[in-house]
Amino acid sequence: MTIKKQNVADYYKPHFFIDKINAIGIKRYDSTSGGEHEIQRTMFKLLNQLDGFNTCDNIEVIMATNKIEMLDPALI
Repeated sequence: MTIKKQNVADYYKPHFFIDKINAIGIKRYDSTSGGEHEIQRTMFKLLNQLDGFNTCDNIEVIMATNKIEMLDPALI
């Protein structure tokens, strides 16, 4: 079977796996700590990137955590 280059996306779905998403995906709250502020900025950037995908892109994102109760609702 020969697969043409332009049709590779039809056969292979690109996917991203993010382990321990709770490290940056914690619930949003007002914080004065610089470290916590940077974690929230990272999560906002991730949410913006995920929002940029559409169903036509055929991209699968898988996230894993042991602490689902800590995750921001936007990630669930």
